[in-house]
Amino acid sequence: MGNNFIIDEADIARENRDFFNLQSNTLAKRFTSRRIHFYSCSSLEDAQKRVKDLICSFKNKEPLTKIGFADSVTLHQLNIFKIVDSIPGIEVVNPFKRFPDGKYEIFGEQPPGKLNLPKEDYYALMEKLLQKMRESLMTDIFITGANAITLNGQIVSTDGTGNRIAGMVFGPKKVIIIVGRNKIVGDLDSAIKRNRNVAAPLNYIRHNNKHHNRFNTPCLELGYCSDCNHPRRGCLNTVIIDGAMEAHKDRLHLMLVNEILGF
Repeated sequence: MGNNFIIDEADIARENRDFFNLQSNTLAKRFTSRRIHFYSCSSLEDAQKRVKDLICSFKNKEPLTKIGFADSVTLHQLNIFKIVDSIPGIEVVNPFKRFPDGKYEIFGEQPPGKLNLPKEDYYALMEKLLQKMRESLMTDIFITGANAITLNGQIVSTDGTGNRIAGMVFGPKKVIIIVGRNKIVGDLDSAIKRNRNVAAPLNYIRHNNKHHNRFNTPCLELGYCSDCNHPRRGCLNTVIIDGAMEAHKDRLHLMLVNEILGF
């Protein structure tokens, strides 16, 4: 064989891309048949452009101008908040906006370090946060991540408070759901296991490390879900979206990105 043709066995980018495209083609058919708009994004930049274009189309056509957010690592990785801020004429409801040290802005200025408040004071602050979450459920456009999507065409998400899954199901007029390729699973059982054994404990660790929380659930000791009844458990509510009703066929917009995103 000539020296001008060299195979790099360590480079598997093409294989990963081709496999992503195969799965995307299957998912496009499954989700479209369930009346969920499906977009395959080749990169972070592609996803960012598609999100902006989609929001602008909603804004200019309907018009829909009030945007709400769920808490999502994927949205941070895509820098969606900055993209939305760059669109003129948009009103944003983001309950999860934080100070640089990780505390919620809606709490107001707090002393450095872990929150060390009397329980009554803490719950009063949390009520302000919950009220902002409720407001986000009455926006025109709701942007969120999801924990898993199945090759059968289902979106499966698990939540503690429930605001994220509530917004997916009802309230906002349009919902944009963004997931990375790592969220693809074979079936519903695999999705639920992934949500409990991977997404949930990783999210607890995230909140403990960055947001002054104090999760001490059994999965953080065991490394897997024991289906506990811990009072700090955050995997209490699971929603399976099997599709959209005909009257709501333009409501759900799912973006799959060829990147590892979120938990």
